Amino acid sequence: MIRCLLYAGLLCSGVVQAEWKVSTDFPGGSAKVEVMDAGKGRLEIRPAAHAGLGWECWWSFKLSGIKPGELVTLRVSGMDFALPERASFSYDGSHWQQTQVGKVEKGHVTYELAFDRSEVWLAWGPPFQLSDAQALIQRTVARGVGASAFELTRSKGGLPVPAMKWTPVQKKGRGLWLEARQHAWESGSSWVCAGLVDWLCSDDAAAKELRESSTIVVVPIMDVDNVEQGAGGKD
Repeated sequence: MIRCLLYAGLLCSGVVQAEWKVSTDFPGGSAKVEVMDAGKGRLEIRPAAHAGLGWECWWSFKLSGIKPGELVTLRVSGMDFALPERASFSYDGSHWQQTQVGKVEKGHVTYELAFDRSEVWLAWGPPFQLSDAQALIQRTVARGVGASAFELTRSKGGLPVPAMKWTPVQKKGRGLWLEARQHAWESGSSWVCAGLVDWLCSDDAAAKELRESSTIVVVPIMDVDNVEQGAGGKD
């Protein structure tokens, strides 16, 4: 009888809700945890504060310890720009998808989520970091369509600001300057920049004419310091 009671007790004690963990120790990571209750499937965060480094609107973190298929209620609080209708998520930190539409209310948005993995990256939007800018430039140069890489400058934090340039074969005096992320949190602008670069490298007649007749400079990320820190950068 005692053995049965001990066994039953072990079974009961073994039914323990796995602990969740929020991590931001990677480039662009940003989140302040306000409530984390794995038992109730609830997580509340807001963008991490970076005094003097712009608006508190960017958030990005990794959530570990979740059970595949369990409901995760994520509530994000903050200014309006911190509350997208759809968040972004990834299972590897590289390939991103959008969540279903969340419920946006004054000062916060709530997402009802379920994942088929034990860990997931969640963010305001698909991150585009310094490493992504460097990779974009490297693969563009490797395509052999006239682009060359250079370092525009060094940031206040000592980071490189990578850029690329097309020098025209037919000199017509035209110049085009493209830069993204003057405001660090607007990650979508870097993705648009990357898409435009892919078009410039294409066989499209207009793209070919443009790169062969114009000086083109592309800076995929301008405010690299705040992008890497996960700060807003606005103002």
